[in-house]
Amino acid sequence: MKISFIPYKQITIKSPLSKDEILNAVKELTVPIKQEFTLFYYDNDVLSQYNGDIDKNSFKLTRVVYKAGSGNPAILGSLSSNENKTYIYIKYRAKYFNLIFISIWMLFALYGFINAIIYEISQNYFDFRVLYLLIFVVVAYLMILIPFNVTCKKPTIDFLKVFKGEVIEEE
Repeated sequence: MKISFIPYKQITIKSPLSKDEILNAVKELTVPIKQEFTLFYYDNDVLSQYNGDIDKNSFKLTRVVYKAGSGNPAILGSLSSNENKTYIYIKYRAKYFNLIFISIWMLFALYGFINAIIYEISQNYFDFRVLYLLIFVVVAYLMILIPFNVTCKKPTIDFLKVFKGEVIEEE
């Protein structure tokens, strides 16, 4: 799976299953939202469970994560079928709250960095401490990018198992 440099990914899976079989498989993976809090649940051998909505030709899912889920993507899928193949178009995108939080963080850090640079230029003086502000910008970018890329792998593996398919296109 490729690493994306923005919190958005799109893959296409080709499956020999019919559209109804795929929607039933997605329904089997989907569970109702649980109200209890489970702190130490972890089973790597079981397929992940998902919360979400399933329509006639599409689904919107979120993977159930019992640990830190800051990079957990929203999963949007749509189906199209031919005579003996079904194509599943899956988009992974960061949740809006995560994007807003990181954007605000980056704006404050960039604002501070630009102000510090302007001040130091006007004083004909450069101090390397101003680079700490640039580090905050990079950290904010990595805080959304790394968890997003890591958490996109598990749903893709689950979908390939359940749909008995293969990835034919990845963006």
